[in-house]
Amino acid sequence: EDVRDLRIGGYPEDAITEHLLSLGFDVEVTGTDISNLRKLQGKRIDLWPSGLIVGSVLSAKEGISVKPVFSIKKVAVSLACNKSVSDITVMTLQTILDEMKEDGSIDAIKAQYNDQLKSQPKENANQS
Repeated sequence: EDVRDLRIGGYPEDAITEHLLSLGFDVEVTGTDISNLRKLQGKRIDLWPSGLIVGSVLSAKEGISVKPVFSIKKVAVSLACNKSVSDITVMTLQTILDEMKEDGSIDAIKAQYNDQLKSQPKENANQS
């Protein structure tokens, strides 16, 4: 609610954009997520809603420094497999994921991305 007066960027068929629109937020929808990043840099929008990892990767590729300022919503992310992928392969992937959760690998990967985000210069502090 604190951001209703700010200009928020989004792009078509994006889950975050759709979520914000469903909540009644005014979202400036543009062609691509990278366009929103560039609009943020050019101060044509105030907030760029993005996932932490996607936002980090896109901003690094574009050489644009951003900083997460708040979390909109936490969601589980899933992996979909083609129907031709064998049950054995699916079970193997699930087993590996479960092991990674158990041994702390998932937390270590998340921490690595969080460390990368924290180490970015704080020029544009407008990413969500």
